[in-house]
Amino acid sequence: MQIPFPPEMMSVKKWHVFKAKLPPRSDSEHRIIVVYKHLNNVKYFYVTSKIENAYKMAKYDINSIVRLNVSDWDALTKESCIQCNKRHLYQTDEESFKQACASGEYERLGEVPEKIKNAIIHAIRMSKSFTEAEKDALQ
Repeated sequence: MQIPFPPEMMSVKKWHVFKAKLPPRSDSEHRIIVVYKHLNNVKYFYVTSKIENAYKMAKYDINSIVRLNVSDWDALTKESCIQCNKRHLYQTDEESFKQACASGEYERLGEVPEKIKNAIIHAIRMSKSFTEAEKDALQ
């Protein structure tokens, strides 16, 4: 059993991964990748195994998708993808995030492997949905 940290002692860092019932209204847990943290804002993408749906939704922004094989990352249980576009960038406040971690709702999984991090940065850069300023902030 994991001993929860008090929320005030916990830190939420960029490029860290959590397992949580996110994005909002999600019925299942996803791997959440924090890609932006500033002051009290935390922005994240999530990993999904619904690859075909992701490509259908991003048909005009295909380069914003990072495709992942199980061999790419030991945190994966099946082939997945990350939709790195504005529509799939979610935000929460850091305090709520910390409280959820402290209560056991979210589980910290560690850091994003460098290969995946670089693929996400490349997909953000290639996405048609972000402005240049937003792309710079998300790197």
